[in-house]
Amino acid sequence: MSSLRTFQQELGTVLLTLDGHGILDDEDRWQACRDQYPGIAEIPRDKLKLYTSLIRSGIHGTMEGFFPATKRFYTDKQWRQLAELYRRSCPNPSFQLFRSVKQLPDFLATLPLEPPHPDHPDHELAETVRRFPFLPEIARYEWLEAELRSAPDIEPPDGLESRPPESAEELSQYRPCWNPAGTVCAFRFPVPDILEQLKGLSDENLEKLSGLQPHPTEILVYRDVRTLGVRYFKLNPLTAMLLKESRQAPSCLAALDTLHQNVSTVRAIPRDVLLAEGLKLFRTCHDAGILAGIVLIG
Repeated sequence: MSSLRTFQQELGTVLLTLDGHGILDDEDRWQACRDQYPGIAEIPRDKLKLYTSLIRSGIHGTMEGFFPATKRFYTDKQWRQLAELYRRSCPNPSFQLFRSVKQLPDFLATLPLEPPHPDHPDHELAETVRRFPFLPEIARYEWLEAELRSAPDIEPPDGLESRPPESAEELSQYRPCWNPAGTVCAFRFPVPDILEQLKGLSDENLEKLSGLQPHPTEILVYRDVRTLGVRYFKLNPLTAMLLKESRQAPSCLAALDTLHQNVSTVRAIPRDVLLAEGLKLFRTCHDAGILAGIVLIG
C-alpha cells in the first residue's frame, strides 16, 4: 500500500503540480525526475505526454468556452501555456469540469505580482496582464455570466404580481421582489464599456486599450427572467442603495424612507418628489428584468 501511495504522489507531482511544469518537455529535467522518482521511471515519456495533453485539453477547451473576451488578449500558443500553468497552480476543487476554471480571474490577478524572469516561457503571460490590468476583471465578469446561466431556478414567492408599484399608495402596500439570479459587482475598471469596445476592435488593435485608466464601476449582473440571457445593469449610487435597502425593508415605501433619512443627497429632495422618482426607478428596474415584481403585504 505504501508503494502505491508513493507512486501516486510521484505521478501527481509530474502531471498535476507546479513542480512538474515543463518536466516532460525538457530532457535534462526528465532524466533528473526519473532518478528522483523511481516509481515512474519505467513509464514511457510519450505516454505521460499524451495523458498530460488530455488533461490540458480539457482545461484549455473549458477556458476557451467560458472566457472568449479574455482569450482575445493572448495568442493561441500563450493561451495553451496559460491553461497549463493555471491548471497546475489551481487544481480543480470540484468533480464538475466547468468549475475547474472558476479561479482563473484570481489567478490572472496574481501573475504580475511576481513576474518570472524575461527568459522564462511564462514571462509573456504576466506581461499581458501588466499591459491590460483590467483582464482579471473581464475574466471575473465572464465567470459570473457562466455561473448565472447555470444557477438553479428559484420558486417565486406566493402572491407575486409581475409588475412594479404603480402609485404612492402601493409603495406602502407592497414589498419588492428582486430577481434572485443576480450579483452586484464593484470593478476598478469600466468593464461594460471595455466589453463594448472589444466588439469593435480587431485583435491587431487591442493595444489601444493598454493605457486605459481605472474608473470604479458598479453593476448588477443578472439572468433575465424572460429571455434567460445574462445581462448587466449599470448602477448609479441611488439604485445601488435602493437595491440594498429594499431587500431588507418591509415595503417599497420603507426602503425609500430609509434612503430619505440616511442619505444627505436624498434628504434634500422633497418627499413627494422622492416617491415619484422612486416609482420611476422601480418601473425602470422592472422593465430591465431586475425587479421580478411586487408582493402584497399580508
